[in-house]
Amino acid sequence: MDWKEFIEGESGRHGLSKEQMETLLETLCSSTDAHTSQKNIADKFNISVPTVKQRMGEVYKGFERTFPELGKQKGAGKLRLLYKNLRENYSQISQPVVTPQASNSSPYPEEFISLIKNNNKTFCGRRFVFEAFEQFISTNEKGYFVLVGYAGMGKTSLVAKYVYDHPEVISYFFTRDYQNKPEQFLNCIRRQLIDRYDLDNSEEDNLPALLSKITNNTKFSGRLVIVVDDLDEVDQGKVGGRNILYLPKTLPDGVYFFLTRQPSNLKTDYYNLNKDYLNTDLGTPVYQFNLTDQRHIELHYKDMTDYLSYPNAQQNQLNSKINHWMKNHNISRETIIERIAKKSENNFRCLNYLIQDILDDFYQEPIFNKLTPALSRYYQTHWEGMEIQEHEHKLRRQVLLYILVYKNGCQIPIDQLDVIAGEEKCDIEDVLRDWLKYLRQETKFGKNYYTIYHSNFIEFIQSQNTMESNRPIFQTINQRIKEYLRSP
Repeated sequence: MDWKEFIEGESGRHGLSKEQMETLLETLCSSTDAHTSQKNIADKFNISVPTVKQRMGEVYKGFERTFPELGKQKGAGKLRLLYKNLRENYSQISQPVVTPQASNSSPYPEEFISLIKNNNKTFCGRRFVFEAFEQFISTNEKGYFVLVGYAGMGKTSLVAKYVYDHPEVISYFFTRDYQNKPEQFLNCIRRQLIDRYDLDNSEEDNLPALLSKITNNTKFSGRLVIVVDDLDEVDQGKVGGRNILYLPKTLPDGVYFFLTRQPSNLKTDYYNLNKDYLNTDLGTPVYQFNLTDQRHIELHYKDMTDYLSYPNAQQNQLNSKINHWMKNHNISRETIIERIAKKSENNFRCLNYLIQDILDDFYQEPIFNKLTPALSRYYQTHWEGMEIQEHEHKLRRQVLLYILVYKNGCQIPIDQLDVIAGEEKCDIEDVLRDWLKYLRQETKFGKNYYTIYHSNFIEFIQSQNTMESNRPIFQTINQRIKEYLRSP
């Protein structure tokens, strides 16, 4: 996509008229010094300079929802600011596609090239995460930076973007269809480090030995970043207090790990579901950056709304659908996009499924109050992962899940789950630990609750025959819940 095509796409998604788009294109695309003069534009379109100024004023207003700082800028600085922001966004999508080389000289591990390339096709935003990681590096001599977020929040795309932009880093991506043992991780990392630093006699070295050799290597620039995505997929068995992947407790200066995982520590006074095995010695910091923190939700939400108007073929189809709804239902583009983002619950994976169902005409109106076929297929994988029907203790799981989604969740405090379920505390804890990736912890009126992390998934669960409330066991559970809720 060239610069002109990008500006045309941005004009469309910001609701500019044809005349406004033409004026913006002429301003930004007709001169090597970023913009041409208003008089030249007026002469070309046979209009007055005040008309050019009026059109550009409307352009700035159109872009204010994406770049709110435009509303505070005065004078000629508005154009410079708009140009700067658009150029930054354009640079994120206009980088050349990485073509794997025939030899081992590719900057990325061969098994991850497709993953890295595919996740960069429509990557959008998340600058606040990259800035946080760079801040971590600038203020620490070494350490672990752990990006935490629920499944589908875009963690893999985010680190794939970082690897794409920084081909000097070492990387490993855990996927369900790829090897997920610690020894397989070490073999891949070792191979990359040996190739990168020309290490001799290192084919059997463990990770601490490799890192020690590298920091004493003449090719070491003073910084080594190792990206490891999706620690939740690691199959390490019972670690017995050892770090996940046997990551070193002490790192050499200049060595940083950029890790991603789902929330893994829902420890309370009643249940300890901790799976976060990453302990370090003093001097090797561990910093968790949680995408689910309220302070990041607004930034994440803005990225989602920007992503909804991302200039590619699929989004052009989506824009056509949105324009159709705007015309037929007298509703603004911003309202429609807000509804789509809200239905997606800050989850990029859900958003993509929802977009697909919109393009397949599942929704005839911009009212997203039904669970779509694509989202249902996605949540079916969650359902199977929770082993609701196949586990040897499936009834225990069904009862606990029924409690968690009762009246859309968060009705029963954590310390009452075993009482309501009629199960031993340790048995409830075992199930909850298996379901960590699907749980969210909330606090209301001084009490802690677990609920399922997506309301869309709760809707899917409640639609399953297994979870029908007229089952005798659930009628008993209903009575216990009602008695608890009526108690003082």
